[in-house]
Amino acid sequence: MTSNELKTFFEFLVDDTIDSDRFQDIIQIVSRRLWTQRPWEFLKTNTDATTASIGTLTYSLPSDFLLPLPIWVGDTQIYPIARDQRRLFRNSFNRYYLDIKNDNYVFTQSPSKADTIYFDYIYNPTDITLSDTDIETTVPGFLSAFHPLLAYEAAKTYFYQDTGSKSDSWAVEHEIEYQKLYSQMVEYDHSLKTAAQNSAIPDIYYPTNNPDVIE
Repeated sequence: MTSNELKTFFEFLVDDTIDSDRFQDIIQIVSRRLWTQRPWEFLKTNTDATTASIGTLTYSLPSDFLLPLPIWVGDTQIYPIARDQRRLFRNSFNRYYLDIKNDNYVFTQSPSKADTIYFDYIYNPTDITLSDTDIETTVPGFLSAFHPLLAYEAAKTYFYQDTGSKSDSWAVEHEIEYQKLYSQMVEYDHSLKTAAQNSAIPDIYYPTNNPDVIE
């Protein structure tokens, strides 16, 4: 579904037309709300462009950062802690905390060598603007089957901002449709997570017991 098609569907739901700028404002509200509701598989990404520096504790978060996933420095996993525990873990290298105010993440101890920082995270997609481009091109992995979620949520938002009679609102019905479709999207996301767990435990080979391993 393109964003122009989404606008047409939205106008069908509310039985009204809407200014393009106003529609985009509402879509940004409802899409941001959706992105933050769970760590969606399609929003997982990474950046491996930063190298740890001896003596440097603080590093910049990616510009599109939304939520953290595991961080590795070289072959060492760095675990997250709450910012107010930074003194408790001040002598532990394999810990870090988020400094959201300053768009940074901070190690509790200086790296001992210059290794690549493998930073996995949930990213914040770019704004959905009106065009004939499929929304999935703007937000890769956000399947067309779930695009109407944005229209249903936008319709609920629109009605209480509109100057029409409250009795004209179909917010309850839109909420029902939204929840049914949202549940399907969660189930799909859960299936992706479950499939990924099937091989989540690394294989450990013992050469003396495994004839297929070359010693």
